[in-house]
Amino acid sequence: MIVEDGVFHADPHSGNVFYLSGNRIAIIDFGMIRRLTEERRDGLIRLLLGLVRQEPERVAGVMLDWTSDSIMDEGALIREIQAFVDQYHGVALKRLSLGTVCRCRLT
Repeated sequence: MIVEDGVFHADPHSGNVFYLSGNRIAIIDFGMIRRLTEERRDGLIRLLLGLVRQEPERVAGVMLDWTSDSIMDEGALIREIQAFVDQYHGVALKRLSLGTVCRCRLT
């Protein structure tokens, strides 16, 4: 939905997303829907591919494209991304806690 159409549910907590039989999901409460531009979707794909392929430079490139902060230690950012990738590489999706993953901070 995000990659193809650029549309996403901006409030996907457990009360709004339900798992159904047949490996289907149901999403309710569409009060917070947002849209990504094609350029941002392309960046998201590059970022996710960089994470999956363990290419921290690619991930850093996308993140730097997305920021307006011109003061950045790119080497430190790449090292932090590599540490993040190393921490979660090979972990089954069912074992990941999105809340824990999202609390990571890049310094």
